[in-house]
Amino acid sequence: MPHCPSAPNYNCSKSDFPNLQEFARGYDIVHIPLSLVICAFGVFGNVANVIVLSQSGMRSSTNLLMSALSVGEGSVMAVHALYVCIFRIDPKLERGMSKPAAYTLYIIVYAQSLFHVFSSWMIVFLTLFRLVFMRAGVAALHICNYSRAKMIIITDVVMSLILASPFLFAHHVDKDCANSDDESPSYKLDFVPNEALKSLLLVSSGVFMKALPIFFSTIFTALLIRTLLQSQKRHNRLQNEKTEPEQRILANQAEASNTNIFTNLPENLEEKSPKRHSNHDSSSRNIHQTTNIMIALTVLYIVTYLPQAIMLLLLNIYDECFEVNVYEKLGDFMDLMTLICNGGNFVLYCALSSKFRETFVLLFCSLLRLSTCSR
Repeated sequence: MPHCPSAPNYNCSKSDFPNLQEFARGYDIVHIPLSLVICAFGVFGNVANVIVLSQSGMRSSTNLLMSALSVGEGSVMAVHALYVCIFRIDPKLERGMSKPAAYTLYIIVYAQSLFHVFSSWMIVFLTLFRLVFMRAGVAALHICNYSRAKMIIITDVVMSLILASPFLFAHHVDKDCANSDDESPSYKLDFVPNEALKSLLLVSSGVFMKALPIFFSTIFTALLIRTLLQSQKRHNRLQNEKTEPEQRILANQAEASNTNIFTNLPENLEEKSPKRHSNHDSSSRNIHQTTNIMIALTVLYIVTYLPQAIMLLLLNIYDECFEVNVYEKLGDFMDLMTLICNGGNFVLYCALSSKFRETFVLLFCSLLRLSTCSR
């Protein structure tokens, strides 16, 4: 029978953060149903993202990366829903687990870490990819092509496997002495007794999964906003320059109409110019809408994950009482913020992209017609 070490006693006073203790108790009541509802909506939204962005009229290298992001974020939410259903509705974590259940938890938490780091770095790559596209000018379609988008996805997959690997080595399934007896032993997922591996996990989680993606996302987003503003100013200046000759043409047309002089030139210009300008404005609007979506996604990511990165940093600075009284009490709430971030991209796409809305509505209506005809 394996030796069971005594449970650590940190002698932490709960009176240090009484309001936080009260918040944790109150939120714990609603966390499970609320997180399951958000997960269900998020999985549906991310599946819808992939389907809409894969339509022929929506295909582009940027949308391919956005589809990959939706796959990663949808997977995070699906895995979290599985975790809640297995380990939180029936509180196995508090009452002890069988060995198969402990290994199932091991796989679930690793999968969640893997998809989480994939999504975090995909946002960084997406923002950089869009920044290069906006600054490349006429060479944008050549530089930001499908081949490079696919290479980015492959790179992100390899990076995610490497960065999530410390979790595999820093954890193991161990006997849960607090919930075990001779007849029915219980098991738990715990850190390995190796401080170097535990430190490696904290560095990987805090720096490479949180701090660095936030840092690069902030820099690239600031540059993207600056580029977007410069592009808008340039577009407005060109529009102002175009209005002057058009006004002269309309004045000449009015003068010719008053003197009964009819020429085909002004009519042709008047007929073709609005169409040409309409196409140009539509293309420019779609480009800016996609860029606005990228900015909104990145800002949502930064606002959600920056507090978590700060908490991990403080966890390395302060003693175990900070982990017990603060970090663990806010754990479920930080999970909720992560779920909202991962499920919010569908709402952002619908709110900021008219083309996405139109394509989604067309697909939804076609599905309704098919279901009606099959009855």
